[in-house]
Parts: sequence; C-alpha cells; structure tokens
Amino acid sequence: MKLLGQDGVRPLKYIIEEGGRGLVFDLATDPEERENLIRDHVAAAEEYRKRLDDWVVFSENLVERYAEILEQSDCRPAAPKDQR
Repeated sequence: MKLLGQDGVRPLKYIIEEGGRGLVFDLATDPEERENLIRDHVAAAEEYRKRLDDWVVFSENLVERYAEILEQSDCRPAAPKDQR
C-alpha cells in the first residue's frame, strides 16, 4: 500500500505483521525494506491501519451475506465446466 510521505507522494509501503505490528518502508531509498519508518509516518500509518481494518470488516460482512445477496439478485454462479 502506498502512503503519502511528508514531502509529497513517495513510494512508501505499509505492512501489518501477523502480531499486529505496523511497518513503513520507503521503497525509493530502502528497496530491501530494512528500516522501519513508522515513527516518521505515525498519522499516515494509523489512517491506513483504519482503512485496512474497515476493509476487513466489510469483506467479512460481504462473505457472510453472500447467500442472501445471491437470493435477492438475478446473478447466479456459473456451473462448473464439467456440468455445462
């Protein structure tokens, strides 16, 4: 995910590790992702963390409601190729 750097748009990458720790890397100056810059980009990292959390909740709700959504629409999953 690209973040907005302090000096404009920069190729920053935001990662959440399995334990929940956030990492930010400047891909232009650190393509090997060795220096975590999260302390320099706290506000941006918090915003992207919130966006990712919101996306996860949205996705989980969509999966849970999938059958209901299909019932209410004209869309149907395609039959497997061997059953066509």
